[in-house]
Amino acid sequence: MAEVAVSTVATKLAELLMEQAAVAVSQLAGVRGQVENLKNELGWMQSFLRDADAKQEGSDRVRLWVSEIRDVAFEAEELIETYVYNTTMQRQLDKVFRPWHLYKVRTRIDKIMSKIKSISNKRETYGVVMTGDDGNNSNERLRQWRQPSPSSEEEYLIELEDDMGLFLTQLLALEPNPYVVSIVGMGGLGKTTLAKKLYNHNKITNHFECRAWVYVSKEYRRRDVLQGILRDVDGAPRNEMERIPEEEFINKLRNVLSEKRYLVVLDDIWGMEVWDGLKSVFPRGKMGSKILLTTRNWEVALHADACSNPHQLRPLTEDESLRLLCNKAFPGTNGIPSELKDLATEIVVKCGGLPLAVVVVGGLLSRKLKSSGEWKRVLQNISWCMIQVGTVSSLGRVKTIRIHHLLRDLSLSKGKEEYFLKIFQGDVAGPSTKARRQSMHSCDERYDFLKHNAHHSRSLLFFNREYNADIARKPWLRLNFQQEKKLNFIYRKFKLLRVLELDGVRVVSLPSTIGDLIQLRYLGLRKTNLEEELPLSIGNLLNLQTLDLRYCCFLKKIPNVIWKLVNLRHLLLYTPFDSPDSGHLRLDTLTNLQTLPHIEAGNWIVDGGLANMANLRQLGICELSGQLVNSVLSTAQGLRNLYSLSLSLQSEEDEFPIFMQLSQCTHLQKLSLNGKIKKLPDPHEFPPNLLKLTLHNSHLQKESIAKLERLPKLKMLVLGERAYNWPELTFNSEGFSQLLILRLVLLKELEDWTVEQSSIPRLEYMVIDRCEKLKTIPEGLKAITSLKKLRIIGMPVEFEHKLRTKDISEFTNTPINRWRNVGDNDKRPIPSSMEWKHLKVLTLNSSGSCFNFLLPMYICLMTGQALINLFTSMHAGSNSFSKSLGMASAN
Repeated sequence: MAEVAVSTVATKLAELLMEQAAVAVSQLAGVRGQVENLKNELGWMQSFLRDADAKQEGSDRVRLWVSEIRDVAFEAEELIETYVYNTTMQRQLDKVFRPWHLYKVRTRIDKIMSKIKSISNKRETYGVVMTGDDGNNSNERLRQWRQPSPSSEEEYLIELEDDMGLFLTQLLALEPNPYVVSIVGMGGLGKTTLAKKLYNHNKITNHFECRAWVYVSKEYRRRDVLQGILRDVDGAPRNEMERIPEEEFINKLRNVLSEKRYLVVLDDIWGMEVWDGLKSVFPRGKMGSKILLTTRNWEVALHADACSNPHQLRPLTEDESLRLLCNKAFPGTNGIPSELKDLATEIVVKCGGLPLAVVVVGGLLSRKLKSSGEWKRVLQNISWCMIQVGTVSSLGRVKTIRIHHLLRDLSLSKGKEEYFLKIFQGDVAGPSTKARRQSMHSCDERYDFLKHNAHHSRSLLFFNREYNADIARKPWLRLNFQQEKKLNFIYRKFKLLRVLELDGVRVVSLPSTIGDLIQLRYLGLRKTNLEEELPLSIGNLLNLQTLDLRYCCFLKKIPNVIWKLVNLRHLLLYTPFDSPDSGHLRLDTLTNLQTLPHIEAGNWIVDGGLANMANLRQLGICELSGQLVNSVLSTAQGLRNLYSLSLSLQSEEDEFPIFMQLSQCTHLQKLSLNGKIKKLPDPHEFPPNLLKLTLHNSHLQKESIAKLERLPKLKMLVLGERAYNWPELTFNSEGFSQLLILRLVLLKELEDWTVEQSSIPRLEYMVIDRCEKLKTIPEGLKAITSLKKLRIIGMPVEFEHKLRTKDISEFTNTPINRWRNVGDNDKRPIPSSMEWKHLKVLTLNSSGSCFNFLLPMYICLMTGQALINLFTSMHAGSNSFSKSLGMASAN
């Protein structure tokens, strides 16, 4: 981490020296030489940090040395950023650069250089040396984390009596020369575990006068291995050995071993050259001295002692694996329950006979419910890595990941130790911290303590959990709170801030001083209560790369200064209610923009704004007039990086053109069209790599479905409100050959849906949402064996009743794994006849629950008096409530 800090500062110094602006060069001239010296010193120091970062885990003094380097690097970084901040602000205010600024810079550089020299003088004392190719700090840390302790015994071992007896005989034999005993096998097969059992066996501890255990690994370092042996056999302190030349402590090691009967375990040797570098260290010693090594390579074992007979470990048999799994998953019991035996067998087969894999999975299962459903999920999700994919989008993109809780705890601990981050939860008040990134996971409004951390902070993140859990469902509550006064100190104190996230924080306005945070790269205002207009000073944030204004439900207008933010990459404006007036914005300078998911149509389209966005990947435009559609579609063909396009027409009178010019958009994967389509293009006129298609208000003709069926790569289709207005819908045979997800939403005229044989053969997930006239689920779904999840939302009682009593029973063979009825909390047991051949999840959302979901959105759009009437009637009773709702609609 310290190496990264120094590298970052050195890079910034180099950029500062190469600054092209004449004014900056002339201002820097007085201290240019000192800045170059500082850069060179930091670059030289960086060369030692690969070794030091690895060594700090085992040495308090090296850890302190690295900490001092980190501190001085941060100090240099602050100096650079403060200098850039002052010169930029003076330039914006048309002020003359003052010489005393240079004097302060020169003085601080001198102090930093003095600290660097002091730190450098300590290097020899701490034994930090230049590193070669094997000095990779991340590999060294990984090696140390993997290093086993010989004293830690594995619980629930499968005893291999024959193996233990054979090895004990070899180790206790009294040969005159040191004899090498080798254990060979692939990773996870139990080599180290067996070696531990032997190392700690009573007969071994009584037989040998001294023992040593060292972990060699792929990242082998001869000095570290030899120091480990000497430390075990002689008790020599680590600090003392670090100061002794290598030849001196090798002689000391040979002298100690030559007088005793010794056992040295070399765990995890990877190459023959490793043994060649170590074998000369081991003297004859007393009769019966032994060397026990573990390796994955049979040739290494033979090379170590050609006269020996290396022992090749075998994988566990299925019975042994089941016994080990039982010991871990059901400690203290006699066996695996009969209903789980088949699943247990599948799990151990997937573990491939590796004891380590069986132990890990067994430990996981011990914390799970002892049910077939839980064990099936474990079987499906077994992945031998610490970070696993959590959820994946319909197009295969990773949306969330899961991390093992131990790795997360370790990351947070190391991050805190190295000032990388600090998380405040619950009671946020605390002492000052040097952490560069601070995250507040609390609704507590006492943020004053953060003032003491302004000197070090580069990222401030606020996450209002109360908003997410409660206010998101009750938007009217937000009107009663204001927090902007609590946070105004941020804009005054945190001048060097790069990241500011105010997710869900109840601020209704931003002060003009927000424009003073000129180092900002990220400004997150998602779910805030911003009203009226953003300050004009937002245009001063020239380094800003992300501006997030999503779900700012009360924001009325964005000032026309966004064009100044030439480094902007992500401009996020979408809200579920109404977008701020964004069509007036000038955008032609935003050549780096990559994400623009929601913006109103305007002159910016024809004024070059869209054509200049060559890096655009995601684009969404609403309120499009018929005249502008052709301009957008024509320009989109030239956007070679565009993979997602969403277009929404202004009125029902507007139409998408018959020929939509999309076949040249070869990178386009997601397309959403909201508006009338008089004639759907032929399949070859669609983007050739289209994966997801969403249609709303399209008024498609019957024959249009046949065209959609022939889209060769389509994986997800959403037919939304008024996309299809006919009572009959037919999916023809062989149609939608690649479709995985289908959503039918608010198709109010749909009555009969037919799915012919061999249609949608790969369908996995289907949603039927408020298609009120649909009579039943199509018979053709019986043959779709891939369907795993079906969700029914807001359908009439008759449809739901038929689904419960008749339709499900016709899809017989396998019981449904989960039945959900969201909304009415129906907890009736599933009828025994209710079976579904391949379905795993069935979700029912009653009509009432849909109303509950939409109610907050509806209330937010009411007038003040209508809102008062509604609240009054809610207390009066349900009948009065219904009447008030009608009055509110009229208002």
